[in-house]
Amino acid sequence: MGNWRSDIEDIANSSTIVYLLYSGGGLTFGELLEQAQLSKPTVSHHLKGLMQQGRVLQEGIGKDRKYVVEPALASAIKATGIDGYLGALFAIIVGKLPRKKKARAAVQKFVKRMAEKEELIYTKRMAARSRA
Repeated sequence: MGNWRSDIEDIANSSTIVYLLYSGGGLTFGELLEQAQLSKPTVSHHLKGLMQQGRVLQEGIGKDRKYVVEPALASAIKATGIDGYLGALFAIIVGKLPRKKKARAAVQKFVKRMAEKEELIYTKRMAARSRA
């Protein structure tokens, strides 16, 4: 990893891929590429890295090959209690943090606040649409 911008970009792209695989219950490379809306080299690079880390597993052979989130990571996402992309983001960030409880707690608190903010924005938008 290089500068902080590329670090954040790497985490965001990895989180996007993990979230799509987690929520989709496993996807082929083509399905992942279509849903991720990232370039083919970017998806390939991050998928390869996630597989080398053991966070993503490959099932099947050839064109029937699907990529799935490793069960422990899927459990970690579920354990965050945060649905959606932010849960995947949190699980990825925590995996990159040193094993310090204070750091993990601070990140968890931040991500939960972000999820609450995201939910509040969504609720306000839905209320505005229903009034219109």
